[in-house]
Amino acid sequence: PSDIGKIRVSGCHYDVNFVQNNPNGIIEHYGNFKEINDTLVVDDLEALQSACINEVAELEVDGITRMNSAKSHSGGHLIDAAVVRYGVKECSYYLLPWIPKKGYHFSDGANVEYEGKMESSDPDNRSLPKESELVSAINSHLNDLVNENIACDIITVKKEDASVYCEGFDMEGYPDVVRLVQIGNIYIPCGGTHVANTSELVGICISKIKCKKGIVKVSYSVPPTKIVE
Repeated sequence: PSDIGKIRVSGCHYDVNFVQNNPNGIIEHYGNFKEINDTLVVDDLEALQSACINEVAELEVDGITRMNSAKSHSGGHLIDAAVVRYGVKECSYYLLPWIPKKGYHFSDGANVEYEGKMESSDPDNRSLPKESELVSAINSHLNDLVNENIACDIITVKKEDASVYCEGFDMEGYPDVVRLVQIGNIYIPCGGTHVANTSELVGICISKIKCKKGIVKVSYSVPPTKIVE
């Protein structure tokens, strides 16, 4: 998820609907002009650029969108912590390891994916719980983590140290310095915005867990913060 907001400069008002950091370290803002001053036209980009150079710009970030993006993003990582806690406490003989692969943290279909399986590898042939039981059990751990009010901290470490913090992650392709989000004793490489602590994720809920071709997909939702009139 990305911040949205407004940029005002030289009598122009630009609505920002997506922001990204490109490979060269330049922050790119995408959107459209809502208003421009009387001396400019939207299609004349050179004139617009000239009018804005060396001028003071006012940037406005939509706070509700940022908060909801942070909640959805942190929620995905809280599931990582809940999966580990469930495996360690209840069924480490077959569930773990689920190796974290990627996450989709937008509200329309938020999910996290793991490399793993939902088949028993237990020598005593103890069976996996049904999907509904697995969902219920991990949701219970999510609720516990929320109630424990655990800080969501951000740290930066050298790439060679990140693999020690982030067991199971393939650090190939990461920069020399890696940004990690820490929830309890769980560390995940991440450049996103996050909540301050897990108590802000009240109501987070896994809706389903599916496995296909060695990828376990955990779908979830986090109740959004709403504007109070």
